[in-house]
Amino acid sequence: GAFWPGALTIVTKARVALPAEVVTASVEAGQTIALRLPDSETMRVLCRLSGGALAVTSANASGEPPATSAAAVIAAR
Repeated sequence: GAFWPGALTIVTKARVALPAEVVTASVEAGQTIALRLPDSETMRVLCRLSGGALAVTSANASGEPPATSAAAVIAAR
């Protein structure tokens, strides 16, 4: 695809049955969920082996370069 896999996050309306831990609620948008397909083959394999999806946070602050190593994660703190 033109945008996936890669650094594009899609925010869409959340299904009712999703766990509260993966849903963001706001007055303006209601309950939403953010979806992303990583461009890392290692992460896509991990997702497949985990049943198709992982609920995780980003390892870098918004607008900062991806933290692709343990050292980069520590440096970003």
